[in-house]
Amino acid sequence: MDNTIEFYLKNPIIKHDVGILLVKDIQHRFVASNSGFSIFSGLPPENLIGLSDFDMPWSEQAKIYISHEKDILSGLSYNVIEPLLGIKRANLVTQKKIIYDRTGLPKGTIATALPLDMDIDFCNLSGTSDILRVADYGMNLTKKESLVLYYFIKGFQRNQIASLAKISTSAFDFHISNIKGKFCVNTTNELKDAAYSRGLQDIIPFVIKR
Repeated sequence: MDNTIEFYLKNPIIKHDVGILLVKDIQHRFVASNSGFSIFSGLPPENLIGLSDFDMPWSEQAKIYISHEKDILSGLSYNVIEPLLGIKRANLVTQKKIIYDRTGLPKGTIATALPLDMDIDFCNLSGTSDILRVADYGMNLTKKESLVLYYFIKGFQRNQIASLAKISTSAFDFHISNIKGKFCVNTTNELKDAAYSRGLQDIIPFVIKR
């Protein structure tokens, strides 16, 4: 039988040597974690208790993780590639499941994650695959805007991005204008600087679905 949340409330330091193992309550607050997570948070497991992603170095991306947890708690099941822009930066292949209390009620999520060390080429993706869907950068971008920004950050030009995203060049102009507005910049050079200052070049805005 899997451990209930009561077990982790009493044992907040998890002995797990491979990657990250992390437990959160239903309010998305840290309950327990392993030392692997401390490499990214900069805090030992006992000091994380009661904090949330909004208290972490990656606070600007907090809603990415919370959105996934809400999906899992609602009954959805999928794995993700998520950025973790902490003391150490990485993209993580993450699986999350519901964790229950002794009575069988959902009380949070338990996540296992491994750093993605390999280089992945997403240049052939259009966001329509059955096994991949576009997430966002935590900047309130639409799925199409996230896709356009991804290719933009990777150095593709207007016509190339339009082709890769399967949109017209006028649609590209529309999306890039919206993205600049959300980043509060006026030019594409300023947009690129803003994206790099937020570490977005390290983020893969795609979700792997099972």
